[in-house]
Amino acid sequence: MTDPTVSLEPSKWQELYVGQLSYSINLVLGMATAAIGFCISQMTKSDVDHQFNSLIKLPVFLLAISVLCGVLCTLVRLDIFRRRRKNPDFERHFLVAPLVFFQLITFLFGVLWVGLGIFFIS
Repeated sequence: MTDPTVSLEPSKWQELYVGQLSYSINLVLGMATAAIGFCISQMTKSDVDHQFNSLIKLPVFLLAISVLCGVLCTLVRLDIFRRRRKNPDFERHFLVAPLVFFQLITFLFGVLWVGLGIFFIS
């Protein structure tokens, strides 16, 4: 029996790529937004010490940058789809890969910093 993924046409591979990239961007975007909400809820608690509040500001900034990159990446991809409708030969935009990479890196550093802050301070 042959592998069904080997016989896929390039248009099907592109459809899979678009779906997986969209899912990844949205997953990180949602998790970063939830992490920002968690950080802000921890900062507003009255029983949390001042050292934790000052430590948590950097990850909130990193997570906000991650959300911004996710939104920008989505807007760039929507522009690509709009341009491809007008011109089918339009190639990918050079901003998509760096924005996704920067979104993932800032998300990982932000969540890692929050985790370290909770582990060592609390």
